[in-house]
Amino acid sequence: MNIKDLLFYLTAGLVAALLVNHFAGLDIGFLNRIESSVVSSGAKREGSFRDYSSTPDTSGSSGPSVECQNMRKSLGDRRGFIRGEIGKAKGDGDFVKVRELEKELSDLAEKERSVCG
Repeated sequence: MNIKDLLFYLTAGLVAALLVNHFAGLDIGFLNRIESSVVSSGAKREGSFRDYSSTPDTSGSSGPSVECQNMRKSLGDRRGFIRGEIGKAKGDGDFVKVRELEKELSDLAEKERSVCG
């Protein structure tokens, strides 16, 4: 095994670990730090699930609860998928589907408000 193969397998393993940590909500410290550094180095989107400053903190703690963070993480992924589907539906001219997807987006926002306050 040469160095190129070793680097390839290490990189593939790290990417797999990051994906499992993100989607399974394992909250492994060093993987969370890697993920946040990779995500924060990109362009910041308004309304991103990583932007916790828009939600008032009523719990008295330093940040949102773990349940709220996990909810935002999973709903953020779903919102991104729905927005992509809305773009496709608008391109196809299917405005009934656009309305259904926008309704689903508003339902997700309501679900997040119910958990996160």
